[in-house]
Formats: sequence, structure tokens, C-alpha cells
Amino acid sequence: MTLEELKQLLEQTGLPVFYRQWTSDDPRYPKFPGPPFLCYLEGSSNHFIADSQVYQKVRSVSVELYTDKKEPELEEQLEALFDAAGLPYQSDEIWIKEEKMQEKIYDMELI
Repeated sequence: MTLEELKQLLEQTGLPVFYRQWTSDDPRYPKFPGPPFLCYLEGSSNHFIADSQVYQKVRSVSVELYTDKKEPELEEQLEALFDAAGLPYQSDEIWIKEEKMQEKIYDMELI
């Protein structure tokens, strides 16, 4: 799956979707939309190496769901999309005190 395909999958939630962060020059959202919204970003690679070369490219990606409070229904909707697309993931969540936002983080690898 490519990053563009992941973006299209995330857009099926109907939530605003951004790569890494919202920026004021985004023509779709000139004003910060506020939560809930999604961000996705590429992290380090974990390529499969064979015979001293990259045999299979594997990119680590994080999808972050930001909400005002814990939103189990949104999490279930997002996880159902991942499951239907065959994307295995691990998740974690944190409360961002300064922003007063809940962040649910889904880590996965795109092949």
C-alpha cells in the first residue's frame, strides 16, 4: 500500500486527514478544523535485506487520531478500515495535557 492509498483509506472516515500536521495553507481547511481529525506520517524503514540488497521495502507509518475525549466508536471505525484493508497495527494512546486532546496512535508497516 502506498501513502496515497493510505490517505484515501483514512478519508473514508469522513474526518479531516493531514500528512504530519495541519497547516494554514491547506486549501481544504484554511482554519484549524479542531478534533476529531487524523494525521499520518512515515517513520523509519524496516526493509527486508537479502543478498546485500533491499529485497522488500517496508515503511513504518503512524496514524494518529486526535479527539477531545476518548472516542471508542471512532477508534472502532478506524480499526475496521485497517482490518478490511489487511493492515496489521499496534496502538497506544496518550492525553496531551497542553492541547487538552486525546491521541490514539496506530503504528503499522506498509509493504
